This record gives sequence, C-alpha cells and structure tokens, in this order.
Amino acid sequence: IQGGCAGEPLHASMGAMQQLLAWDHVSGSFRPDPRRILDGREGQLPELRGFKFTNRWVKDPSSEPAVFAALVQEMLLFYKAPLPVVVTLDLDQTLWFGECAEWPPGTYESGSAATGAFPLRMVSTEKDETGRYPHLELHRDAPLIFGALRLLRASGAVRIAIASASPARGSALALLEKFGLIDGEMWLEIGDGDGGDGSGGATAETTAHGKVGHLRRLAKRMGVPKEEVRERFVLFDDSERNVDSVREEEPHGLHCNALVLDPATGLTAEAVARGLEHHCKELQREREDGFDGRLTEAERLAPDREQQRKMRQDRLGRRGERQAEVDGGRASDKLRALRVDPGWWVAAPLDGEEVDWRLVELATRLFKTC
Repeated sequence: IQGGCAGEPLHASMGAMQQLLAWDHVSGSFRPDPRRILDGREGQLPELRGFKFTNRWVKDPSSEPAVFAALVQEMLLFYKAPLPVVVTLDLDQTLWFGECAEWPPGTYESGSAATGAFPLRMVSTEKDETGRYPHLELHRDAPLIFGALRLLRASGAVRIAIASASPARGSALALLEKFGLIDGEMWLEIGDGDGGDGSGGATAETTAHGKVGHLRRLAKRMGVPKEEVRERFVLFDDSERNVDSVREEEPHGLHCNALVLDPATGLTAEAVARGLEHHCKELQREREDGFDGRLTEAERLAPDREQQRKMRQDRLGRRGERQAEVDGGRASDKLRALRVDPGWWVAAPLDGEEVDWRLVELATRLFKTC
C-alpha cells in the first residue's frame, strides 16, 4: 500500500513519493520516513535550538545501548536533574506497531528477526482471511532504548515504568515477556481502575483522569511524594490527549513533562533524548525562576492578584510554546507543514484479494496532510 501528497513528484522505481516512504526490512513494506521530510537531509532530523545532547545524538547515532546510555547519563548530570527519573512508556503504537488486545496469549510465536535478546516481531500461528500470517512488530529502536534504560537503571539514574490504558492486561504482559522487555524491576500500570500490580485499591482520585491516574498510582507505589512527581516523571505516549492531561497543572493534571510520539515511528532513541532533555531544561528553568510547584518567585512578589494572574498566564503561554516546539519533531507535524496542493491519495493493490480496509484507514491517517 502506498500513500502521499497530491502534486509531489513520484519515485521512478515504485510510483510513490520518495521523500515520504522508506522500506522497512522487518515488516517487508514501505513506511513513512519522517527523517526525509522538509529539510532535505537524508537520515537526519532538523536540529532543535538549545538541545545540545539531542542534536549530538542526531548527528552521530549508534546502535550500541551503552553509547546511548552514556549520552543520557551525561545529560542528566549536566542539567542536575533530580534522580532517578521515572521514564514512563505507553504500549500500543509506542513500543509496537499494533494493538495488544488483538494478540491474546497462545496465538503467536516469536519471529526470526531479533536484535540481541529482543525478538523484533511476533507472528500469528493462524492465517488471516487473505492466507497470510499477521505479525506484530516492535518499533525499530525499542531494543536499543530498553538496553540503555536498563544500564541507566543499574546506575540509579532512571526507573522504567509502563502506563497503558489497554483493557487487555494479560495480552500486554505476555507480549512484554515475549519481546524480552519486562523484568522484575519494571513498574507496571496497565488497564484502568486497577492498582496495576493486581492488588486493586485505586481511588476516585487516581482513576478520574486517565493517564494522570496511572502516574499518580505509580508515584504512590514507588514512594514518590506528591510534590516531587513533576520533577521525576516523564511520559512518552502517542496520544496527544494523554500527554496534554499530564502536562496540565494541578489539580486536574500533574504539571509533568511529556512527549507526543508519532505512531508512524513510535518510540525512537531521538524522541527519548528529546523528551528527557526537554524535561531537564524545564526543571532548570523552574529552579532559576524560584518555582514552588504553583508560582515563581516573581509571581509571588506581584503587587496584586490580578498582576499575579497575568504573570502566571504569560508563563504558561511560554511553556506551551516550548512544548509545541519539542513536539515539532513529529512526522505528522512535518507532513502538515509540506507546501503542496490540497489533496492526498492512497493506493492498494488488489490482486484478486479483499482490500484490508483497516490498513487503508491507517495509511489515510498517517499520510493525510490537508
């Protein structure tokens, strides 16, 4: 299946937009390639102003977890971030390309491709209606990221947590185990309304606001004081709604830093570096401003409440602009910024078989630019 923007030149060898597609050797199909959009530099994302560690990784990436771990460790020490940082990850579309609810235990086995101890895909044991064996695959950088996070966890720099609203808790746990991602030191909050460890005990406060409730339960179980949650937790999620709710200030949100991931690429090493460096820079700015969790020193010294309100509103506006800038590395944002004639197309070969409309709908969502 192919997709792209109307009015753009086609790649001569495959009749599709060269700059929007890349061959994925794991899935055996073309996928959106956000690193080849807008700036014309193949294989490299544009630099983010002031993100020295993220830009260094983009210029000189590595497939070695130890190299990525060393860069993150240096970053956390440079910005004097409170440790450990709780790196909190969503599951569906974030770690793997698909929905774990559609993969109940016992219906698949590990595929042949693997990176170290991490299988890269699960293959169904039964054919679908087209005669093929469906598969669920990890996003490409997941093994590198988890290898690095485990090294950082051993040094006391991070904790690893999973926060997912998927109702298929059993399927999620089985997939995490099959992919080699889960271990006894990982913190889990899967589902909604449960304590995440199977013990229950969730309260109205911890279930009222979706992903906010997940983080509150994780903090309680980890022993992280309420006033330190914003300094410790960083969420990576493909849902803008989840990220926005976590970023919102108390009492409805947590004032935590979070990053919206593009579902086309999921969790990448660059996104982890970008999200963590954004977190560090925001905390550094808050320390310099004397932020106490609600007001800065200048706001506390305002002559009246109206002036204080305006100063606080202005600060939140600037924070929102910085959040928008850090989210600007998403492929969908770059696609929307392309200057093309209105319109888009999706083409699927039939070959006498029924069209996979779910795949067509996904391509429509990934490639729509207008």
